[in-house]
Amino acid sequence: MDRSTDYFERAKERDRDIVCSHSLGETIDRLRELNLLQSRTPTCNSDQCEGQNIRMRVQIDQSRLDGQNFRCSSCNSKRAMRFRSIFQDTRVPIGCLYRLFLAFIQEMTNEEGMEYADCSIKTLRSVFRYLRRSIATAVDQERQGMQLTEVNGVLRGGIEMDESLFTHIVELGDDRVSQQVWVFGMIERNTNRFICYVLGNTASKTTQNIRPLIARHVQTNQNNPTQIYTDGAMIYSYLQNEHYAHTVVVHQNGFGEGDNTTNHTEALWARLKGAGRFKKSKNFKTLTAVQDEIDLITWMVQTPKATRLTVLSQICARNYQQSQLKIIDQ
Repeated sequence: MDRSTDYFERAKERDRDIVCSHSLGETIDRLRELNLLQSRTPTCNSDQCEGQNIRMRVQIDQSRLDGQNFRCSSCNSKRAMRFRSIFQDTRVPIGCLYRLFLAFIQEMTNEEGMEYADCSIKTLRSVFRYLRRSIATAVDQERQGMQLTEVNGVLRGGIEMDESLFTHIVELGDDRVSQQVWVFGMIERNTNRFICYVLGNTASKTTQNIRPLIARHVQTNQNNPTQIYTDGAMIYSYLQNEHYAHTVVVHQNGFGEGDNTTNHTEALWARLKGAGRFKKSKNFKTLTAVQDEIDLITWMVQTPKATRLTVLSQICARNYQQSQLKIIDQ
């Protein structure tokens, strides 16, 4: 038994989503429950039924791609199950698409995903690319409005900041080239919420670049300064003059102890790099592409596998009007 089949066989008993993937009817019901397909039957808008507010019904139709469709009992007009969904512009079977969603959240390899979903590499890459971009957009939108030190208008402290070098290996025939970028991160100790920004090369590690990022996400005031912990890098020296309570942890003497430590950021880098995705990713041509990959890793680390499908479905359902999955064939 191959690895992917064995993995899903063992997961059947504990994962409802895996069980649903083996039945087309249950797959469609699950997708409607997740709002990836319409949860309510649509209203018929044919010329004969216009203005009558007649709800269409689900009908079994084996001649249809999805085995079901919506049918109006009055005028007999029909609509596809994927009408007004992210799947409406693709002709790939709905069961295959659902299994590709599951393969993505379980972080299967391309080979395992292709075998499990019974699809081509073109289809798999199209779906995975769509999901990666949707997640990166959602993480970026959340990051722009996130305040690490404020909850319901109340300021609180305990923020660690650090930079870390991420390395990506590119295979060029018999040669290997490493691409390196610096990532700046901030983490709130009480909640472990964190924010990461891709800076670029070593020359980009400047106060000028990180200052607006800190100001955007970490509020403070003279009477109640926010506590910030960093290493001894000069890029943080300005914090003393900005009404922050700045504690420097000298790494030459270790990573500190008690409250005076940067262990939370060190653990954050270990988690993000330990995910192993960055080194195996594609050749990055822009910093935006690198940021998207870091955002994807962030989402994977922060979102438990048990809830990934639900969270991912919410992201896709919100964005279906702006971004739809486009695959012509398998």
